[in-house]
Amino acid sequence: MRYVQNRKEQMRVAQVCHVDVTSGHFGVAKTVARIKERFMWKGILSDVKSMVRIYLLLLLIKAEGINNH
Repeated sequence: MRYVQNRKEQMRVAQVCHVDVTSGHFGVAKTVARIKERFMWKGILSDVKSMVRIYLLLLLIKAEGINNH
């Protein structure tokens, strides 16, 4: 297991573990589990919750834009 200190790398790891090419976006629990298979840093859960919240918000905004056209 590797401890990731760099904030930018933490977010990159979280994004890669959140998105799967074949099945779309994982939720918080699966994303955290995937991260913890190989990486560790303080605050993984809160980071992933924030990231997933942002993804969901962006999806809603995108859907609204599509529905309004």
